Amino acid sequence: MKAIIIEEVRFVEILESLKYESERMVHSSNAPERLGVSKQVWSVAVHEVHSNFHYHLVRWMQGHGASCTR
Repeated sequence: MKAIIIEEVRFVEILESLKYESERMVHSSNAPERLGVSKQVWSVAVHEVHSNFHYHLVRWMQGHGASCTR
């Protein structure tokens, strides 16, 4: 079994990085055209996935003792 140690200050960096990537996907992805959906539908879908993932990641982090605040 391996253990991964993440410094608490890195948790906030991870959350900020995920937010940046979700915004990048909304504005620069060509997926809406490939999927045949509007930019608005794509934006809502990306934000919904980000929100759900963020919730579960923060709960997991807090379960390991992180405060997840700046």
